[in-house]
Amino acid sequence: MQNPYSANFPDSDFSAVYCRDGIFLNGGKRNNKVLQDTYFYNPKSKNLEKYNTNMLEARKCHTNVTIDNNCIYSIGGANDNNSPTSSTEKYFFQRNNYEYSEAILNNSRSYAIAFCLDKKFIYCIGGNFLQFPGFNVNDIEKLDLSNEAKGWQIIKINNNNDLISRSGANCFEISSGMFLIFGGKNKAQLDNCFTINRNDQVNAHSSRLSSPEDFIPHVQSLIDSSKAYVLSSQLRLYCFDLGSQTWSIINYNNWPNY
Repeated sequence: MQNPYSANFPDSDFSAVYCRDGIFLNGGKRNNKVLQDTYFYNPKSKNLEKYNTNMLEARKCHTNVTIDNNCIYSIGGANDNNSPTSSTEKYFFQRNNYEYSEAILNNSRSYAIAFCLDKKFIYCIGGNFLQFPGFNVNDIEKLDLSNEAKGWQIIKINNNNDLISRSGANCFEISSGMFLIFGGKNKAQLDNCFTINRNDQVNAHSSRLSSPEDFIPHVQSLIDSSKAYVLSSQLRLYCFDLGSQTWSIINYNNWPNY
């Protein structure tokens, strides 16, 4: 596909999320300039559309979360001065506009992992302090979407801070109300995983990645009835069996057809 916006399209540090049968992406940087642009890619028509609305602030290294395909939350990251931001802004598809959330992160963070649980809560996990390279955030913040004025709340974690201290991790829901967080980096690439459930309980998971160096921030997962698939930075297809709760690597010739 030829990109009609290639001259100004971000080359790194943007955030993308799958929603509405396509890929929504915003922010990022090009030639060291942090951007405010918003795009949507339709894989069926192979059409890339640039929306005629900008983010409220230039933002990179942030994390996007979709809420019921109607709204995108862009959380944290850094601005055009390379200064970390603790703000969150929301994009509304119906109105085609952004607005700030009332909620401000307790700790600004980049390359965090975030997800929405039960269409009611957003969890923002780990990430790093962009102004202090090599140092990760070791907490989890939770936002109640029915009461954003209450702000992000830090969840109390018992003796599992080392699990949480990672940036560039990935996640997906492995059972109702339970998410698996895997990969990422804490000085070195990580092969361990942990879970968090709707009771805010964090536990180490027995599964491990065979090649953690593959994984990069914002990798999208594809989940069917019994398996989850993640394409690595080295184009290896990892499969997580939701029944046995184990990882494997699928040979290229055996990739599933969708």
